[in-house]
Amino acid sequence: VRHCDAMISVPQLLGAVAGVGVIVGIASTLAAISLHRALLGRKKQEGGSKIPITFREVSKNHFSVVLNGQLKSSLAIRWFGPKFSPKDVPRFYDVASITEQPVAFKALVDVFTARYGRGGPRGGPTKIVGYDARGFILGAAVAVALGLPLVLLRKDRKNPGVLVESAAYDKEYHEAAAERMCLRLGSVGPGDRVVLIDDLIATGGTALSGIELVVALGATVHEFAAVIELPELSGIDKIRSADGGRYRDVPVFTLLVDSDLGPEACWDPSDWKEGGRIIELADAKRVQAKYSFKLDHAVSV
Repeated sequence: VRHCDAMISVPQLLGAVAGVGVIVGIASTLAAISLHRALLGRKKQEGGSKIPITFREVSKNHFSVVLNGQLKSSLAIRWFGPKFSPKDVPRFYDVASITEQPVAFKALVDVFTARYGRGGPRGGPTKIVGYDARGFILGAAVAVALGLPLVLLRKDRKNPGVLVESAAYDKEYHEAAAERMCLRLGSVGPGDRVVLIDDLIATGGTALSGIELVVALGATVHEFAAVIELPELSGIDKIRSADGGRYRDVPVFTLLVDSDLGPEACWDPSDWKEGGRIIELADAKRVQAKYSFKLDHAVSV
């Protein structure tokens, strides 16, 4: 090829064109990456919590969240009286009243992720441990949101593998036999910072069993977390005084106390005339039409 007085060979020309193509390709790739990051950031911003989340210290090593109006409305968990509960307790707090409402469930998860994200206290956890069984529901959502492993803390030796078992403990309601928790060896260990999550803390027996197991396997309890605390049953005090005060400095995080959920949160059917709470299959449509079972706690955040 001749241009003016300069000469360039075909291979040189092809190389030059290829070089330009590489440069254009790199520029296009960088532009695409920048666009992707911008859209991802916008998506995160749009999908993030619209509720301001602020934490407070209730007492030494006991933390909670400031319940502004929006957050308190979102976390309005329903409860059932003894007649409509699977356990003989004055109030049975139903975690399904959160999980059946995606906006409310997200608000709850947002609190935990704000607490345990990388910018949280003490550097954040490395693993989430969920208590059998409602802690599995909450723990799974939080673990996925944080990109952390979820470890299942099971009852009655239900985990496979080689297990370590807690001491027997009593609960706030009567059981035929005292329960024990277990963890599989290798699920947590030295170097792990663990957050244990459950739906509530009552007498503290369940909470303490998990703490003991995590510590026995060489991990550090980053924090024990529960959605609801029943202060009158002194569960946190039980943790503090156990084993000669060995766990007195374990941080505890709770979102609500039972007094935050008044009579308006009771979801017992009114004017119930069906006898027991278990309905025969053939009567399901009739009973459903007769009574209102719709979750009328509409959340708008």
